[in-house]
Amino acid sequence: MLFRYIAIEGPIGAGKTALAARLGARLDASVVREEAENPFLADFYADRPGAALQAQLFYLLTRHRQQTALRQANLFTQTTIADYLFDKDKIFAYLNLDDNELFIYQRLYDLLVRDVPPPDLVLYLQAPTDELLRRVHSRRRDPDPGALQPHRDYLRVLNEA
Repeated sequence: MLFRYIAIEGPIGAGKTALAARLGARLDASVVREEAENPFLADFYADRPGAALQAQLFYLLTRHRQQTALRQANLFTQTTIADYLFDKDKIFAYLNLDDNELFIYQRLYDLLVRDVPPPDLVLYLQAPTDELLRRVHSRRRDPDPGALQPHRDYLRVLNEA
């Protein structure tokens, strides 16, 4: 196979993780899943001041750690499939951070991105916002209707970005 590192990208609810799992099984590949646990996400969705920067930096550093571990472990001797693209982090940052926060974020991003291996192939999944919203709500496990759920308008803007 020509592609040793495949990244799958798209908005929340597009099916990135499901496709990564299926491709991983089909290609006997190592699958890297984005760590979804973020201790700042609930505060972000509740619009707490400063939570956007905290959530964004947490994701950036977590993704960086995962990506550099791939390079250091030399897992690219086999096919690796990730259910995210490191570069997408900037899209979220530009949507969620104010100018001062973005300045700090951008400086850190510029330092970290140098360590991240670029994928050989990126698959981008798309779906209408209504479908993304339906999928996000259907996979919710928390009985609290407001638990870590993106608002419709936020999902629409994210989908367009």
